[in-house]
Amino acid sequence: MYDKILVPLDQSHNADLALRHAIGLAKKFDSKLYLINVVDTERIAMYGTGMGYVDLTQDLRKQAKELLANRMEEVKSAGVAGEAILESGNPKATIAKTAPARYDIDLIVMGKSGTDALERIFIGSTTAYVVRHTDTNVLVIADDGEDE
Repeated sequence: MYDKILVPLDQSHNADLALRHAIGLAKKFDSKLYLINVVDTERIAMYGTGMGYVDLTQDLRKQAKELLANRMEEVKSAGVAGEAILESGNPKATIAKTAPARYDIDLIVMGKSGTDALERIFIGSTTAYVVRHTDTNVLVIADDGEDE
């Protein structure tokens, strides 16, 4: 039913909950997980594109690689096939459109909210955007109420 499952990751507790659910689904359906982190270069560019931009982008990519490597260890330890994807650009569009098309994704499993509370207030959450704009099924995992 779900051969390829996309799991957007950031440093949030809700993303980790989504990953746990996705691992369970992958075991049940013998699916492959695609773990994705998108470095928001469009947002960083708003502050200028000088040397600070390059340094910040490199630092964020390094953090993203570490996050993906750690979460891939969890996936492999659970006996699930997986692939880590590191992208740059607009996270909302990449998760909603680009990655599902590129990897032929059947399901997106994501947390109800991520790390950027300020963005949720003024712009809207990535999850809400993905639900409204993707052509792929989305499973939204609610917060379990535990503190991070």
